[in-house]
Amino acid sequence: MDVTTSPPAQPAELNTAGLYAAADGLIWMALHRAGEKLRRTPACPRARRAEANQISASALHTVLPVDEAYVDQWGLLADAFDRADEIAARYGTDPQCLRDSLSVYCRELLAAGVEHEFRHVPGALSVCVKEPAHA
Repeated sequence: MDVTTSPPAQPAELNTAGLYAAADGLIWMALHRAGEKLRRTPACPRARRAEANQISASALHTVLPVDEAYVDQWGLLADAFDRADEIAARYGTDPQCLRDSLSVYCRELLAAGVEHEFRHVPGALSVCVKEPAHA
């Protein structure tokens, strides 16, 4: 029985599409976790908690934008990208680049009060994606 630990080689387009899909999942999870934490911060006073509980955790920052300085202070993205190394290895990209790019993108969304859209993922990861060489 041949058991391999690495996925079979795939065309660059499939790897890129897979990376974007996996990153999209990491982003939604990070925003969800940040929203759950945001509900328990001064940005969400008791008077607004009932309203906040009616909003999806992953979109709460669109109603309660967060000053970028508080992202770290409140630990909104702490451990948010703990699967980034696994995803990076699977799709052949640098894990630190992936973590940093995801962190920057999510921080920008939180601070701007903007909801995540998949169409922004390629731009957010552009520094991490190696373009295939053309013959």
